Amino acid sequence: MDIIVQYFEAALSEYASDKGVLAPRIRKGWENMLISTTVKTDDSPLYAAAPLFLHPNRPVRGNIEANWRAKWV
Repeated sequence: MDIIVQYFEAALSEYASDKGVLAPRIRKGWENMLISTTVKTDDSPLYAAAPLFLHPNRPVRGNIEANWRAKWV
């Protein structure tokens, strides 16, 4: 996601002087990308659980067993 945002920022800075054609389309593309990504993450329960699994300093097994109900595991 961060890479995509970097591309949009670079494109906006490159075409900032072009107010009529490219800059508005780049902003609209950025807006559409953010909206579609937000909607998809809101629909997924895995998005909420991802930090438990992806954080490098947290042991996954111990964290799950300590904080989740047995039937969830």
